[in-house]
Amino acid sequence: MKNEKKGLAVIYDPHNLYQFIWYYCNAGRDMVWDALCLPNDKKGEYMHTYCEKSELFDKIYKYDDGFKSADLKEKYGIFFKMLVHFIIGKKKAYCRKLIQQYVNWDNYERVVVLTGVGLVSGACIALSGEKDIVIMEDGTADYRNRRKWISWRNMNSFYHWQGFILARMGYCCPAWYYFKPEKSCIKYSTRPDRMNQDLYKEIRQLYSCEGTDTNLLERTITKTYPRIADLSFEKIQAVFLTIPLSDFVIDVEHYRKRIQNYLKGKYDAILLKRHPRDTMEYDFGENTVVYEVDSSIPAEAVMPYLKHMDVYMCEFCSTVMYAKPYGLHCIVLVLDGYYEESLKSSVEVKAPSEEEVKVYVTEFGGTDCEIRKI
Repeated sequence: MKNEKKGLAVIYDPHNLYQFIWYYCNAGRDMVWDALCLPNDKKGEYMHTYCEKSELFDKIYKYDDGFKSADLKEKYGIFFKMLVHFIIGKKKAYCRKLIQQYVNWDNYERVVVLTGVGLVSGACIALSGEKDIVIMEDGTADYRNRRKWISWRNMNSFYHWQGFILARMGYCCPAWYYFKPEKSCIKYSTRPDRMNQDLYKEIRQLYSCEGTDTNLLERTITKTYPRIADLSFEKIQAVFLTIPLSDFVIDVEHYRKRIQNYLKGKYDAILLKRHPRDTMEYDFGENTVVYEVDSSIPAEAVMPYLKHMDVYMCEFCSTVMYAKPYGLHCIVLVLDGYYEESLKSSVEVKAPSEEEVKVYVTEFGGTDCEIRKI
């Protein structure tokens, strides 16, 4: 209908879509929604088919190309245009033009994004004075100290200089620098008590049952991820939630084998839940049956089935935040030497130290989480 209020969901990955499904069942049923599906920066699972299965969207816009896939000349061209528009006071005009390449910005009253790290979602946040902008939870990065300046440790990092400059200009926030436009946005968090209350207009509880149409949520999850029903959860004794090890070090084979050998032979059946960007093969031995969750299914969707299992994860895995609410026994594997190698590797983001992992697990994981160094 012509007078219906419309909203836009910017969708990058499985985690992102799952959160929007919950949001729709909690606070989004008053609008007709479109989805803008963009490729995850590091070749994550493309989400438009899952948006179609959810049946929550009126229109689904899908694009194969993102900023990461552009060549160096194109990237410099984009940055130069952003800089010029910022200098002449036309930053918002540039953000509108950027979004208009994908959708008609004027059609929407509310926009839901995962984070301000990407160019498109960052541009939406930059225009938060014009629309109601809702930011969901990206993961552990949301709880980091949002720096306003580059630390000495990152002075030689192009990634951090890029994030710092773009955040200061108010376009987006790679490397999670302080991003002033977020002050006008509503933020959803699994742990509002751990968030910096000054960063956002309002912080709300993510995955709250209050106000959520739980029947609609369950039906929508079943439609969107029918493969969950194919998994024999009652036969599985442990689950391993992977991370993309190559995000933090170049040579990952050594660490893959260490994880693999540690779990080999411990269980008769293991559930392998890959991170969307993880493509490594794991062999847990000929006597272990491995069930694999499709990488397009977010970890949150299988959490209710894991209560009887040992839940293994590596380093800074965001899923530890859901351990306490779902009553899970989590075992966080810290890889000896991984942090030190990360500091020496030419990667954009450095791995957390052992002490940082301990603090994180203590603060977010609850009492039934343990750390094992391997």
